[in-house]
Amino acid sequence: MGASTRSPGTGGEAGFTIVEVMVGAFLLVVGVLAMLVMIEGSLASTSRTTAREQATNLARDIVERARQVPYSSTTTAAAAAAIAAKLPENPVVTASSFVVERRNVEYAVTLSACSIDDPADGVGVGDASFCDAPSNSTGPGSATTGSGLAAAPNILGLSVTLAASGSLVDTVCEAVGTDTAIAALVETSAGALLAAESKGAVLSICPAIAGAVAYDPTPADLRRIRVQVEWAPRGRTTPTALTQTTLLTSPT
Repeated sequence: MGASTRSPGTGGEAGFTIVEVMVGAFLLVVGVLAMLVMIEGSLASTSRTTAREQATNLARDIVERARQVPYSSTTTAAAAAAIAAKLPENPVVTASSFVVERRNVEYAVTLSACSIDDPADGVGVGDASFCDAPSNSTGPGSATTGSGLAAAPNILGLSVTLAASGSLVDTVCEAVGTDTAIAALVETSAGALLAAESKGAVLSICPAIAGAVAYDPTPADLRRIRVQVEWAPRGRTTPTALTQTTLLTSPT
């Protein structure tokens, strides 16, 4: 019988080389890292959405609690402290701002309050606590400068003030008298009077032409409460802010 021969390397022990193992491990690591990045992005997006929802809820909460505060305590100077005291966190108020922490996120709240004269019951003189006219506002967060009503307007070169005995229109009419020509000039200045008398009230000019508007000794008929909430979203360096506004009606 002839002797049998076996070729070397054919003993059924085939397998992967070290290079193939390293390539497979590299591809696996790349896939896992890509999945981790996707998960991290999803968590960050969820966190930002949750923070915005919480900020919206906080702003609504502050607006609702503003309705629990007496109207007399919602003035420009006192509103922030009075409303913040109604929150469960009872934050410390500095000027018109305070910080509220909810779900491990710090929210910086800035609260502003200003008065509005409703011309339905007459018009009066405002001060620095009255809201800006829309043309003078730089946006929801703009500060009150008191341009909503004019305390001493200048009509036809006359420095006019509103006395408690009558309306601004009465004062102007008394200044110009019953001269028809001057009264006609006053009539053409209705736009200036409207701006001075609470931003758009429908006014008549002189009794010789029509009736005069009523004088309102307490013109703060409405209070505008504006709440701005600002926070730093996860994964972003630029703060995000939102604003909510409500109107409170004077009980008197």
